[in-house]
Amino acid sequence: MFPFLPQFPRAKEIHAGMNYLYFYLWWRIFTGGAKEIGIKKGNIFNVPFLFFYGDKTPFKFHSPQFAQKMQQKPNRYIFLKDHSHWLMYDHNGKFFNQILFDWLQETDKLN
Repeated sequence: MFPFLPQFPRAKEIHAGMNYLYFYLWWRIFTGGAKEIGIKKGNIFNVPFLFFYGDKTPFKFHSPQFAQKMQQKPNRYIFLKDHSHWLMYDHNGKFFNQILFDWLQETDKLN
């Protein structure tokens, strides 16, 4: 209908393998290969960064060392007990939206 807009796959065409590039990007960044993909090591932690996840997530992209490093950064790491991978859908998204809204307001003060 609108050829200039990105074409997203239909629901039946979506599969878990589509997450590989996302996983690979972050895995390279946090395991020392950031330079190979054009990111200077360490710079990823010098920008406002929000990382949160639910404890019911079946596959975690982060290591305990990464979690510990994030906990040392103010307003960057949040662990949500009794939440799934789809945080924005848990509790109708209200809890997620409030966390995100508060974080955006906080980071806006940094500019």
